[in-house]
Amino acid sequence: MLGGRLKVVTLVFFVLAVSAHAQDLVEKIDVTRVNVDVTVTSRSHPVRGLSRDDFEVLEDGKLQTITNFYAVENAATVEDSEGVVTPARPVAPVVDSRFRRKVFVVVDYVHTTKINRNRALEQLEQFIDDHFTAGEYDWSIATAGMDLRIILPLTSDKALIHSAIEAMRHDARWQASAEEQPVSLNVRLPFDDPAVAKGDPTYMILSFHAVRDAVRAFAGTEGKKVVLLLSGGLSGGYKGLIHQADVGAILGSDAPRKLMTFRDELIHEANASNLNLYVINPEGLDTIEIKGELYWMGHETGGSFFAGNNPAVSLRRFDELSSNFYSLAYRPSHPEDYRYHRLTVRLKNPGSYELQYRDGYGALPIQAQLARTLATPHAATMQASSIPLTFKTGVAREGKDAAMLLPVAITVPLRYLQFVPARTGSEARVFLFISVFDEDGKTLGVQSFATRAHARHDEPTNHGELTHTALIRLNPGTVHTIVVAIHDEITDAVGVLKQRVEF
Repeated sequence: MLGGRLKVVTLVFFVLAVSAHAQDLVEKIDVTRVNVDVTVTSRSHPVRGLSRDDFEVLEDGKLQTITNFYAVENAATVEDSEGVVTPARPVAPVVDSRFRRKVFVVVDYVHTTKINRNRALEQLEQFIDDHFTAGEYDWSIATAGMDLRIILPLTSDKALIHSAIEAMRHDARWQASAEEQPVSLNVRLPFDDPAVAKGDPTYMILSFHAVRDAVRAFAGTEGKKVVLLLSGGLSGGYKGLIHQADVGAILGSDAPRKLMTFRDELIHEANASNLNLYVINPEGLDTIEIKGELYWMGHETGGSFFAGNNPAVSLRRFDELSSNFYSLAYRPSHPEDYRYHRLTVRLKNPGSYELQYRDGYGALPIQAQLARTLATPHAATMQASSIPLTFKTGVAREGKDAAMLLPVAITVPLRYLQFVPARTGSEARVFLFISVFDEDGKTLGVQSFATRAHARHDEPTNHGELTHTALIRLNPGTVHTIVVAIHDEITDAVGVLKQRVEF
């Protein structure tokens, strides 16, 4: 079993300088609102021209007052007799950056055959040539095999996107830039026949974890966030004949319910980040196997599942649905209570309509969201960062049990923090995070520390630095990835930095 190869590394943080909170935060400038993006279709085509007064939004069954409304309407399409869809008028990219599409393409290497996977990638290249004409999207690409590998961070560089996809189709090595580490695209899996993996629950669990890591890494991105998953089915098994005895051996009793829990947790994490999952099945239609988990992952996150035999048609449907929607917002009556709240959106006027929107959202403070995001080493690659950080390591010394104790210092310039009045002078209030991962990308721990920067009334805050120190206990003889992050509690601005450490 794969689990027998995993190494267990103990991680302990020693805090050397931490300031505790002494009072509650002052009220932030922006009052928290819940956003719900709704795609309305009739006869499989987007419905345009609706207004705020056409909608009703309910949270946990209670009607809410819509405070914000924005209609995102891109080109209508025309379908000819051969099923070819073309724009009816020139496509104009959405100007408002809040609704610029950010698409994270995740290619499932376990549950798709190479021939169909490459066919889908070829169609993706053609789609980008035909539809991605004026920077309407930012794209990122990753593979999901034994783990998640990000091939290309978010970019609108069309030539770079083509080069990455071309390299994936030929199992080459790929380096997105001189600053990025080279990535091997020859994802070697310990089996020859994909049907073997489809019948093995171990690989199914790894695939769920890889997609979950993609959702977590993408959580902090601004704009219209979409994970476009190319997968033949995460838990279907060969022709649907997954071996329940094998699942039970790994998951223990009540394995089917635990499998559903994997799926539901993934959906809830995507919804907590207001992220849509669109799923294309490169294996095409299968009359024996129903891709239930893929359907629900798309349906309950406000995305969709495309099961047709033609990836090109699925990509065009994805483009149409993700570029025509209504963004609604309301102010919840409760605080960030860590609960998952159900959402219902209705149209007041009857008609033959279908509505796509996220099933609910998690009312989590940003610190809790960041802690979850930083549970994957890819957070620093995908997370938007507006606060510059520096991260320095000191001289490691040997601790107990031959472990190494590594001093680290996180520094941020004060001019990037928001100061507010305090009893004496002013202060900035921040949360610092440290995540450590082993050389296989497995998380060894996430710790957060609350601290403050102080300034007197006569002391300018555009000079100086805030430095936080900690001591990390690591095992020698291995490579670790350390991700550090800072969150300004007043502005909600975030800074993220990643560094590799080797003893």
